[in-house]
Amino acid sequence: GNANGVRIYNTDIQGNTTTVTQMKVRKVSNFTPSTPNAVFLNNTSYDARNKQLYVDASYSGGCLDHTFQLEWDGSAHKTNPPQYDLRLVDTSQLDSCRELITTQLRFDTATQDESFESPGVMALRAPNGGKTLLVDI
Repeated sequence: GNANGVRIYNTDIQGNTTTVTQMKVRKVSNFTPSTPNAVFLNNTSYDARNKQLYVDASYSGGCLDHTFQLEWDGSAHKTNPPQYDLRLVDTSQLDSCRELITTQLRFDTATQDESFESPGVMALRAPNGGKTLLVDI
């Protein structure tokens, strides 16, 4: 299905309600090569108990709502432990505003289409390059 997740409501430090969408990892035949809006990876962590990947990211925008997806090509590097390459993609149309917005994204890695072995390593990048974040799973 195309349903990408459930909405989770968080309260920030100032007491404002913010929405976090829990999304699923999406298996793709090819990674998205580029996007109209840049995404910058800041940090990542993995909750092994719930099989949740948390990604702290920033993106350029401010005028439109942004949507994201985490792509995986279905392969694993034959290393010990195995490494999985993932791409965080901003699937939104071009946002001409230039504010740098920081958000936390949450991805469910325990879906029918995905089989990530644990122990393993997820190598997370954005289509526009930048740093690669590694997280143990």
